[in-house]
Order: sequence, then structure tokens, then C-alpha cells
Amino acid sequence: SRAVNAFLPHELAFGAFLALTSARLIRAEGITGTHTLWFLGLLAASIAVVRLGERRARLVYYAVVVQALFYLIRPAVDAIHPLRADALLERLDLLLFGFNPNLALERFSSPLLSDALSLFYLFSFLPYLAFAFVAYYRGELEAFKRFCAGLFTVYALGFLGYTLWPAVGPYASMAERFRGPLEGGLLTIAHHAFVLRGTNGIDAFPSLHCALTAYALFFDRAHSPRRFRFMLAPAALLWVATVYLRYHYIVDVAAGFAVAGAGLWAARQPGLRRFSRSRSFCS
Repeated sequence: SRAVNAFLPHELAFGAFLALTSARLIRAEGITGTHTLWFLGLLAASIAVVRLGERRARLVYYAVVVQALFYLIRPAVDAIHPLRADALLERLDLLLFGFNPNLALERFSSPLLSDALSLFYLFSFLPYLAFAFVAYYRGELEAFKRFCAGLFTVYALGFLGYTLWPAVGPYASMAERFRGPLEGGLLTIAHHAFVLRGTNGIDAFPSLHCALTAYALFFDRAHSPRRFRFMLAPAALLWVATVYLRYHYIVDVAAGFAVAGAGLWAARQPGLRRFSRSRSFCS
């Protein structure tokens, strides 16, 4: 039906991101460039998923796409412009505070604190998102579709930030200005090695660790209050950890919260109600 084929908020957001990045790649490497073809292919696939009109596929499709895009973005950005925005983000922090927050936090570092915050950084993000996604998937369609619409809008805006202002983060761009490596035990060392293996090298702005956990947390506040209360403190500690562990600038965190707000707005859009009432849903 016509209602089924109407674009949902996250589909519009991702479509705009893929179209804009494709256009930038066409200008940089031509329409037959490897990265151009990847992004054009993803754009075509996204449109095809909408046209099929099967709601469950449309809601879970981007759970796969975001994993692939996270690693496809880096070579695409290198093809568009190899410059990094770390110096700009650092200047913005300095403009806001009059000092560098990452350097200022170094005086409070200790092995115990580093290990504790590394634990929250690791387990308050992907495990939380995965658990919430599965919980909403197994629950009522109304909550699941709204969760997905907001969640993947957050991803789309976050990926757009990666391509416009690619930055690696203070741990690399400011390494020579710290007194030394972050004090920490085996957990901190193992966690940092895990982060280095998982990063795409341009994922500082905005902080999706902050954006996605803030989105999931405040969505849970309305739809799963018990999980909200359980995750409130771990999520807050994760937000502190992003700066303390030198992975993000303060402006990354602020931008992440703004992106989370956009996701919560997308999850409340009235067009989602028409989507849920379509008779073509396959359970």
C-alpha cells in the first residue's frame, strides 16, 4: 500500500547521507570509482527495501548496513579528502572552556579509575544496544518501529559527521602532549587494544558512544523504565569515560547528545503510525 512505501525517518536520513556521500565520491573519483559504486549500490538497495513494502525487513535492514558502512566510510573519506578535523575540534574545546579538558583530566588518572571506566566504556555500549534491540524486536511492533526509526537516524547523522569532520581523537592527535600513556592496569591495556582494532580511524565526531546510549536510554525511559533505571549510571559513566580515556573531545560528546535528540524526535513522528497499520506486514 501507499502507506507502506512512504519513507520512514531513518530511511530518509540514510538516503540523504548515502546520496550526499555518493555525489562527493563522484566528484572525487568518478562515477565508476570503487567507493562510488559501493555507496550508489547501498543507496539503490535501500530504495529497493522500501519498495518491497515488507515492514520487518525495513526495520532490521539497517542493523546490517551500519556494520558494513562503519568500515566503508574510512576509505571513502580518504578518497574525498584526507584531512582530519582534530585540530578544529581541539580549538572548539579550548574556545568553550578556556583550557583543554582532555589534558586537564590527566591529573585525576589512576590505574583503578582507568580500569573501571574502561569496563563501562566497553560493556555499556554494544551489549546495551544489542539487548535493547532484541528486546524491542521481540515486543510490540509499535515500540520496535519507533526504536529503529530513531536509532538508525542517529547512525545516519553520526556517519555524516564522520565524513564531514573526520577525526581520530585525542589519544592519537594529542599523544605527544600528555605526560605519557594513560595510567591503567591490564583491563585498560586490553580495552585500548580492542578499541584500536575496532576503530575506523575517523570516528571521533560526533561520539556515537554517547549518541546511541543517550538515545537508547531516553527511549527506554518511556518504553522500559526498569531498564532505564538500571542503565542510567552505567551510561553516565560511559559518557565520562569517552573523554577521560582520550577517545573524544567534549564537542564530540555535545554533538552526540544533539544527535540523540534528533533520533528521539524521529521516533515520535506520526508517519510511523501509518506504517504500523499496513496490512502487508508479515509476522
